[in-house]
Amino acid sequence: MRQAIWNRQVSFPAQVPSFPRQHSADIQWRIVTLYFVRGWTPEELADRYRVTSSRIRQLLRLWVECARELGYLQEIPAEEMVASETEKATAA
Repeated sequence: MRQAIWNRQVSFPAQVPSFPRQHSADIQWRIVTLYFVRGWTPEELADRYRVTSSRIRQLLRLWVECARELGYLQEIPAEEMVASETEKATAA
């Protein structure tokens, strides 16, 4: 997912939402930003927030699921696909 965001294949919200019904909602957006935008590893995040790296991975996975369901993360179509769809629409 992180690589897709960096390659601009998936949109990422400018303001990272926090989902209050999830555990650690108060630090959730910070962890998500540091991981997806700044490139921190789960181990670095675990050290910083004094939790296990598996807990960090779980938090990230749950955040991604919620963000997808609510439309915060969306796939960005490749430029070739957009261009061919525009050509088809113009030809019709």
